[in-house]
Amino acid sequence: MKALLLMLLVIGLPMGHSYPVSQLCDLNSDNMVKSTRYHSTTIMGCMGKFSSQEVYVLNVHGGDGLWSLDISREKLQEEANEKPAVLIVNSNVPFSINDTSYPVILHVNSHIKLAVQHSLPQKWNMSQDVESVNSSEDLLRWAKDKYAEVTFFAELQGPNKIQLKMETGNTGAETCELQNQFRADSILKAEYPVDVMSCKIHISNPEAVRNIYIVHVAYSDPPTSGNSIDLSVTALDGQCGKAPLIFLKNEAGYMWNIHSDFDVGVVASDNHILNGMPVPGSKLPGERDELIMKAIGDYNGNFNSITYIHMNNAMSVTLPVFCVKKETVSPTVSLKDQCEEYFKDFSRLEPWRCTDKHLIITLDQEFIQTCGILDPNNVYFGNSKCSAKPQGDSLVLITHKDECGTEAAAGNLTNKLFIQGDTFNITETVFCQSPGIQIHISQGPDANTATNTLGTDQMIHVNLTIKGKNILLVDKCMLLVGEKEQKLKESTIETSDGSMIWTYDTNTLVLPEAASAGNLTCTFCLASESKEDCPETNLMQKSLAVTFNTRSTNQKRGLSMGSVLGITFGAFAIGALLTAVLWYIYTHTRSSVKMQPVPTLTGGSENSSTNHSIDSTQSTPCSTSSRA
Repeated sequence: MKALLLMLLVIGLPMGHSYPVSQLCDLNSDNMVKSTRYHSTTIMGCMGKFSSQEVYVLNVHGGDGLWSLDISREKLQEEANEKPAVLIVNSNVPFSINDTSYPVILHVNSHIKLAVQHSLPQKWNMSQDVESVNSSEDLLRWAKDKYAEVTFFAELQGPNKIQLKMETGNTGAETCELQNQFRADSILKAEYPVDVMSCKIHISNPEAVRNIYIVHVAYSDPPTSGNSIDLSVTALDGQCGKAPLIFLKNEAGYMWNIHSDFDVGVVASDNHILNGMPVPGSKLPGERDELIMKAIGDYNGNFNSITYIHMNNAMSVTLPVFCVKKETVSPTVSLKDQCEEYFKDFSRLEPWRCTDKHLIITLDQEFIQTCGILDPNNVYFGNSKCSAKPQGDSLVLITHKDECGTEAAAGNLTNKLFIQGDTFNITETVFCQSPGIQIHISQGPDANTATNTLGTDQMIHVNLTIKGKNILLVDKCMLLVGEKEQKLKESTIETSDGSMIWTYDTNTLVLPEAASAGNLTCTFCLASESKEDCPETNLMQKSLAVTFNTRSTNQKRGLSMGSVLGITFGAFAIGALLTAVLWYIYTHTRSSVKMQPVPTLTGGSENSSTNHSIDSTQSTPCSTSSRA
């Protein structure tokens, strides 16, 4: 069996001067393996003599975040009765300082004051007075203006840690003059992150008991004496039952110092130390393809996978490894059989959900353990770029209907799920029916009286019929009229016959004067998510076009302010006119009464002068002469 596996692998990787391993081993960035390097070369720097006070200047920029400053000095210096040393730091990112037992005067720029004050040693005195500078020349000039001379200056880019040794010697130049690529071996050492590239080749060999790791470190600068590479090996899946095998390739002049809490097999290109014990080195080839073929040939295919890791100028490496636990696999049931058995119930389990735009699959811890999935990138849609993401104890895959090979037809989403184990590959077809949503509006709970006409003086019942599962209404139904969006006031919620009914009061509805139509839109969320915090991929919307009852609207609104004022003014005017007429009649009637003669009812004596006067002036139509 082993010979057959080796033969198949060698056929895929034919021997020769250049092997086509790159077809199976495509290097990519590796964020799991952590590596750092440290050196004393600065971007710009210098040293100068001092008279009575040391002045150290650090100009640090770039980096991904917090960096640390570790300061040390000889004991003789801290006991001397002299001025405290001065440290000037200009940094565009926050930093921390280790505790010290001797006083230091610290100058920082304003935006990092809060970042360092919590870690500031007790005997330190900090000032926030470093002016904004654009270059190391400006910063050095500022320091000399303040303290006359500078003991040490260093410009650094993106360090993780800086180790600064405050020396008692006074052997620098007469004045600190900046030099490019200045080496400060005796006073400063900085640690930097290293980019790590890796690839993994899977071998289908259920009888194998270990994984192989190849760590290849190259250097751009010649080594100095006593260089060592610290390697810390950690297990990603608990204590290893079977020891992984690690090939270590480095250049001459470096020694590996290896630390591990469990058994590991090591083949190194030079002498090395494993958990404090010296081990002689072995001869290893210098190129990637040859190193991989060396591992294949030495172990005759008796492994599950080979992981090749490459980095430059590394001095410290943390290597996480996966261990093969053969005892966890049943001797009668292979891992592939277990995983295929799990997927027989895949359709019944229905671990998928979908909207009209997104397909979501959640694979639980049972799937991860049954199929032995250790790397989320080994579960994906369409291609490896559409891989699963860890979410708690599960793996979640999310894709848009137009991405990752998803097919959308009649509101349904279909895709293929690929599962790549260490010893097998499985493909499953996923078919998800998107929920169908229908909206009806009625003036009562009975949906048979459906209408698309709204007024502002009625209660409306929004009847939502949903075909499908896992839907939850997000607490909003919005009415869009023109460019104005307003939320309907919800009064009660009822559930009836699998349909959902929301009752809304439209008395608070404010319509524009010319409004005649709009859209009622309700928003939904997949039920497994909280409606208070629903991700965009879980949202669905359904809209219904509505019209407005203008007559009902006008009745509700009643008379306008202009109409009310007009009626009031008319009533006032009519009342005033009636009052004037009555006053006119009254005044003129009274005047006529006063002017009318008043007849007397005394005795009718013909000798009366009054009667005589009246009689003498009266005549009848038939009379032609005066009375004698």
